[in-house]
Amino acid sequence: MQALKGATGTVDYKAELVEGLMHPDFRRIKWFFYCDNFEGNSIRVFDRQLVDKYKHLFRPSESWMLLRGHRLGQENESSKHEMLRLFAGNQTRG
Repeated sequence: MQALKGATGTVDYKAELVEGLMHPDFRRIKWFFYCDNFEGNSIRVFDRQLVDKYKHLFRPSESWMLLRGHRLGQENESSKHEMLRLFAGNQTRG
């Protein structure tokens, strides 16, 4: 993810949390919510079991947030498409 952010972009996430999605208990998660707004880009997952297991990695004010990015590019730029493709196989919405 760090390689995809570009020269001016930033990506804030906990690697352990994102890697937790690969655990057999969480491979069932198929939906992520993608949001692109004035606060930046975010990918969230609404799964109580995941949040409970990794609650120590979530910020209290953003308990469903997997990733937050800033200045990742415009909608049609490859860096943004590549970032979302990391979650491919799982559907992204937003």
